[in-house]
Amino acid sequence: MLGLHHPGEPSLCRLKADDIGLVYVGGYYADYGLLMREGAAQGFNPVWVSESATATNATWQIAGTAAEGSLFPPPPAQNPAAAAAVAELKAKGEDPGSYLLDSYAAVQVGA
Repeated sequence: MLGLHHPGEPSLCRLKADDIGLVYVGGYYADYGLLMREGAAQGFNPVWVSESATATNATWQIAGTAAEGSLFPPPPAQNPAAAAAVAELKAKGEDPGSYLLDSYAAVQVGA
C-alpha cells in the first residue's frame, strides 16, 4: 500500500512489480488521471477505483484511454435523493457537478 504518490516517482513500478490488480486512489482528479496515464505507459493496467472528486470530464482528458474500465461512484447529481437540490441549482444556472453538490450538502448539514 502506498500512502502518497508524486507523478514521476517509481511507486508505479513497485505496484507493477508486485502485480497489484486493483488500485484505489483518493485524491484530486489531475493526479488520478496522471497515475492512470503513467501506469498505462508503463504497461501497468490495474482496475482503477476512486471517489466522486475524480468523476469529472477532466479525468478523462488527462488519462485518455487509460481511464477505460476505471470505477467511480455515480455522480451525486444522479442520486434520486438529490433531485430537488439539482433542480434548484439548475434553475439558478449552476451546474451541479461533483464539487458543487457536495458543497451544497455540506452547507445544509451545517445550517
